[in-house]
Amino acid sequence: MTPHENDIYRWEWKDGLSPIVGCYAHLAVFADGALRDTYWHDWRTQSHIDLEKVELTLLGNIDDYREISRWEAVYYDPADIIDMRHANNSNATVYLLKSATKSPEHMLEIADGKMRQAYGDIIRAEDQIKYLEDTIARIKAGDLEVSL
Repeated sequence: MTPHENDIYRWEWKDGLSPIVGCYAHLAVFADGALRDTYWHDWRTQSHIDLEKVELTLLGNIDDYREISRWEAVYYDPADIIDMRHANNSNATVYLLKSATKSPEHMLEIADGKMRQAYGDIIRAEDQIKYLEDTIARIKAGDLEVSL
């Protein structure tokens, strides 16, 4: 595989080639002629990774994507998104394929999940109300050994 400028990769160390220590996002961009892990905020000036020591999975090329706000991702097929966020940069860029259109299937999946969560919230609230009604009745009856 020949990397091109602005290619984005997931990467892993080849067997036996991992350094003993190091901080890595395992998400890298080929920039300025080098593969650069994005763990550090100033990754463009450091984090050079030896291509001979890693297995690469191409995610896409930045030039084919546009930046979006992370809240917009729910409207699109996850296959059209490259999410650069990781443990050391939760505000990193989220990219959307320029040719992507909103995905009714994914939007329905998200809406269905939120609806199931809301129904669960109702059940938990009803259970909590019942428990508190019983607790209030016990307190009024003089039983102060209750859990609030």
